[in-house]
Amino acid sequence: MSDLPLLALSSADESPASAEDWEQRDTVFVESSAAGTIRLAELLLNAGCSWNTVRDFELEGDAGFRGVAPLSAELRIVLPGSNLWLAHPDPKRAGT
Repeated sequence: MSDLPLLALSSADESPASAEDWEQRDTVFVESSAAGTIRLAELLLNAGCSWNTVRDFELEGDAGFRGVAPLSAELRIVLPGSNLWLAHPDPKRAGT
């Protein structure tokens, strides 16, 4: 098992059947070793600290900076004050 977290997207009932269900997945499952879970928890806790000046985090797969395990979904955390946040203040529009 990888020391990096493996993120899997699903729906609350864990059965996205149609293409529309697949697009509306709203649940993240995390699978990793203890070290991977601790790394992810540390990132999330530190991201929320008042002393943190980093406003945008990207956890990419093998082709990127390797923040997640192979075959994992990638994760982008956008905090208030980041360039993306300022460009798209409505979270529903951040991907457009």
